[in-house]
Amino acid sequence: MKRSSSCLKLVLLMLAFTLGSAALLCLPDGLKAQATAKPEPNGNGATSDQQAPIYGPLSFNSERADFYVAQNGKFARASVSGGTIEIHLHPGSFEIGYNGEQMNLCLAQSPFEEIKTDPSGYKASCLSGPMTGAREPNSDALLVYGGHKWSDGNTELSDATSLKATPMKGFRFAYQVNQLLFVAARDMTLSGFKGTLYGYIVVYKQQPRSNKDIMPIHLIFE
Repeated sequence: MKRSSSCLKLVLLMLAFTLGSAALLCLPDGLKAQATAKPEPNGNGATSDQQAPIYGPLSFNSERADFYVAQNGKFARASVSGGTIEIHLHPGSFEIGYNGEQMNLCLAQSPFEEIKTDPSGYKASCLSGPMTGAREPNSDALLVYGGHKWSDGNTELSDATSLKATPMKGFRFAYQVNQLLFVAARDMTLSGFKGTLYGYIVVYKQQPRSNKDIMPIHLIFE
């Protein structure tokens, strides 16, 4: 009797598995893609779901996009990998331009989270105004932090702070970058650097800052 009961349970389990598999195969393709796939970039736009909340999309390196990075008069080679915009550059001067009201850029030598917590427990974005690092007026430098401190901040790119350049066609503002100021490694320079800088970029279209205006970004010098 016990053997018959065990066989019956086994048959019921196999039947349930078969029916469940058949139901999954009958789902529409779109629903399966939504359940398993990450958002894909559309053209030169990017959306990230690497972290909560979701960032973007931001368009880049095309006429009238949200922003661009150019070197030697041409858009730098760029792509999207895992929800992060990757910009490839040579270790030399380059230009950053955008369409918006202001741009801020957090950069560090190691990966980090956009939202950081100070010793009192207060959380703030590395892109926020109070986290903007001090530079001389008309600065041609980007600040690069270590990436391990809650106080690591950002570089503001605006007429009030940065060295202006002539924008490429379809853009409102542009700024020249001739230096990288490594906050945690003062002996390092742009011309001598090869590797990846990790960070986040925000293009303000209107206040307040919104996550749709933010994207993770890597600057890859090679």
